[in-house]
Amino acid sequence: MAINAFRQQGSKIVWCIVDNHERCASGWAKEISINLTDHMLFKLDMFNFDILIGTDEDELLLCASLDYEHAVVVASGTSFTLADRIYGLVEELCTKDFFIAGHILDRGEAMPELHHQFYVVNLKEYSENAWPSIGKGKEFNSLDALWHGHNIMRIAGDRAIDIGDDIRNAKKYLYYEYDHVFLKEVSSIYYNQFFATNFFAAWNSDDLRTSIQFNGPVDQYVTVGIGLHWVRNLELVEFTDNTSVIFTDINNSCLMYMKKLIETWDGKDYVEFYKQNTPSMPNGQSVIPESYYDKTQLEWEQFVATFDDWPAMWNRVRQLHFKYILTDYTATYNFDWLESGKRTLMNLSDLFTHTPYVFLHSLKYRIACENKLFNLLVAKDPEITVMLTSRATDGFIENNQLVAKAKDFKLTNIEELKCPPWHVNDWTTMKQLGQIT
Repeated sequence: MAINAFRQQGSKIVWCIVDNHERCASGWAKEISINLTDHMLFKLDMFNFDILIGTDEDELLLCASLDYEHAVVVASGTSFTLADRIYGLVEELCTKDFFIAGHILDRGEAMPELHHQFYVVNLKEYSENAWPSIGKGKEFNSLDALWHGHNIMRIAGDRAIDIGDDIRNAKKYLYYEYDHVFLKEVSSIYYNQFFATNFFAAWNSDDLRTSIQFNGPVDQYVTVGIGLHWVRNLELVEFTDNTSVIFTDINNSCLMYMKKLIETWDGKDYVEFYKQNTPSMPNGQSVIPESYYDKTQLEWEQFVATFDDWPAMWNRVRQLHFKYILTDYTATYNFDWLESGKRTLMNLSDLFTHTPYVFLHSLKYRIACENKLFNLLVAKDPEITVMLTSRATDGFIENNQLVAKAKDFKLTNIEELKCPPWHVNDWTTMKQLGQIT
């Protein structure tokens, strides 16, 4: 198979995605693997890494050695959990001195196994050693072949190092090739969904904005419910005593937290208020570490320092009109709770790229949901301004609109996207995705 140069923008580290979808033991496993791999492409683009895709590790490494310093070889379907720690950890790893870093498994007298799910290669040493083959591995329970990586591990010798616990814990491989293992491991990403629907973070994940393209003052401000960035956004676009603030979220606990925040918090110590109202950790998980509260304290101090008179701002804002709408924008919904003909700003953040839910929905479906959202808003009021931090198709198309009036958003035509090999046969459609009539 030819190498698919999916993203080439000049990074020093390239991620080589090994397309193993044809090895999945079931259609369900393949579907989840594809959904997670599509999200991987989105994240790698967001963190400015170049991407190569292929089915053969040797071909990928040979191609990578022409232009890059290090190659991260990752199996399709690998989950990077709910955080984004792995990208910085990989960059840190690549400052160290090694030939190959990976999951190195002791196989007794046999050459150790380099697990295929994730490893990093120093491409300078790889080239200096005449581009050695990885050494294809035995199938599960096979007794008549060497382990995966036997050849490059032999050449690397003591220049092969363990990947380390930090990277090991920042990702999850679900073993799609073996049905009995996959059925056990897949529960971890269902837990991520369960966690995200019941727990809420202390602070916003998106950056604090310094400007917003909106002709205020705002009459209706619709926003996902968390943190306090929404107060800064209100200040930026200006508001009046008659402004309505509408929190909309899939997480009812989050909405009730925002309601209690507005009705009872005095605006003085956000971290202490969050501590007193932190939701129960789902399924008996251990308590939140103190370091999380320390990070929130820093974020709170930086935030409040941006206001000339925070107590006055908070006391004014909490006098506004508030609504709390429990909504899933990937299910059936309507905008009956929204008034047309008003100056309306709608902040939906990363609604269609939110990590805990992407494994459930194909990229094609998330695109349909995004298009449907714009279509419904145009039908409600085409002048509504929508503000996003990411689009479903980020990483698959250049220069996506993130802030515009509903009527001005360009709907996604799936056939215009960069197409990874696993979508060659299914990314076709006779009609616009997300039509509402």
